[in-house]
Amino acid sequence: MLKELRVRNFAIFEDTALEFEPGFNVLTGETGAGKTLLTRALSLACGEKASVEWIRTGCEEAFVEALFLLDDRQRKVAAEAGLPAEAEVLVRRQIARGGRTRTHWNGTPVPLGLLERVARHLVQVHGQFEHTELLDTEQHRELLDRYARLGTLRAEMEAAYQVLREADERLRDLRRSARERSERAELLRFQLEELEKVDPRPGEDAELEAERSVLAHAEQLLRGACEAEEILYSGEGAVCERLGKIAFSLRDLARIDPRLAEAARLLEGAEAETREAAAVLRAYADGFDFDPEKKARVEERLFELRRLQKKYGKSLEEIVTLREAIREELHRMGSPEADPEKLERERNRLAERARGVAAELSRRRHEAARELERSILPELSALGMPRARFRVEIRPRTPSEGDPFEGLAVHGRDEIEFFFGANPGHEERPLRRVASGGELSRILLALRVLATEEDEKKGLTLLFDEVDAGIGGKVAEAVGERLRRLGREGQVLCVTHLPQIAALADHHYAVRKVLGKTRTTAEVRKLEGKERLTELSRMLGAENDDAARRFARRLTQKPGRKNPHFP
Repeated sequence: MLKELRVRNFAIFEDTALEFEPGFNVLTGETGAGKTLLTRALSLACGEKASVEWIRTGCEEAFVEALFLLDDRQRKVAAEAGLPAEAEVLVRRQIARGGRTRTHWNGTPVPLGLLERVARHLVQVHGQFEHTELLDTEQHRELLDRYARLGTLRAEMEAAYQVLREADERLRDLRRSARERSERAELLRFQLEELEKVDPRPGEDAELEAERSVLAHAEQLLRGACEAEEILYSGEGAVCERLGKIAFSLRDLARIDPRLAEAARLLEGAEAETREAAAVLRAYADGFDFDPEKKARVEERLFELRRLQKKYGKSLEEIVTLREAIREELHRMGSPEADPEKLERERNRLAERARGVAAELSRRRHEAARELERSILPELSALGMPRARFRVEIRPRTPSEGDPFEGLAVHGRDEIEFFFGANPGHEERPLRRVASGGELSRILLALRVLATEEDEKKGLTLLFDEVDAGIGGKVAEAVGERLRRLGREGQVLCVTHLPQIAALADHHYAVRKVLGKTRTTAEVRKLEGKERLTELSRMLGAENDDAARRFARRLTQKPGRKNPHFP
């Protein structure tokens, strides 16, 4: 659910934040006030490509931020996409004048394509600038399956198809020509022998580099350690000896003046630590390995490791992983279980099972299609299309050349497309080709009312723009009633010019332009009570007319519609 939308330096909006609520929300205002700009901003937050044209004049950057509350289903989608899956998610889009954009999901940079795939589970925008899902025949299948409540059977189909594909890939591997398999095995054995001969360890190259550095400076290190030990302890006039003498002298003097006792104590401690440091240096020098052959061995080992890294283009950690992968592949090649005939029988069994699930899916879809064709007509009639005809065409998927599954796919084997006819005397044609933007929005509204599953309604935000195109009167009321019905189970946002629709909303926001001395801005206010009646009167064409206000009040107080937000 969308909780908040904020835009800064976006077109005519300077800095505007809207807090949305569950239920039915409407945005109203004069033509050109900026209502559709807000829907465009929400589309940007859902992955639409940005344009520098949306940056406010005189500004270098524009920002869009959308705060969402995610339900369990949406958090699962985000987690599967590798995104943070908190209960609250802030999506932020930044558009720079130079054309560069930045996209973040709860502070994490995210590719635009990934955001778009995840955001479609949060918001679905249906408006004059959107390619509504009804233009995509893939979505026709999704809508029909939702209407038929086929979620469990679809999941079974997806699992059966995935297992079948894996079995088919294993069979294809085994059916490689004997020469290919032999050549592959020979190459793998050569690589494995080479890797096992060198036998690299992760991090070994860094250890050897450090050791080589020590050996290269051995003389300098040994000389430095010996000189330091001699100065501290064993040489004439060594530091330890002088510290001892000074400490002894101060102890005698402390008998006269006790204030010198602390200095004597500190010098005694310094003498002890100096002796210990000298001992460490002596042990370092005594144990120093100045073997020239060891340096040669380190250089040779480093050369072998670098050769492997250059040849395979990988780090030592990746080379170790590659060695294990080669062993596993050679094991599979030589496994007695790698029997092509046995695997083919298993593949055929899995294919038969997948075909059975696909057949059941197809049967259920045909039943649901006939039911949907009947149930949607009253909805379309109420939404201003009394003579509309709607048909669901289900046809077998045409296999592509070389398709091993004969048209079977992850969703079954059905291609589904909606056909529509608005005028008597003309045959139904593909919906995506003949329906106008307003018709598409209303058809989608009818399908949403009929086909959206309960768990999806709760978390999904539906945004409708242009749903009121070319309608009025009773049809507008019918559209508003259905939007309100959807809002009771989730969240609906609607941009409208019709008071019949706006009067039914649970929450009403008005967008208006503010003309300044040098520039124009836009602002949004949430309306309550008398302010809302005034806005409805304006939409009726008579903002300060008492009759218009009385009619606006009647719109909100028809039987079963009394709205607590009005006085």
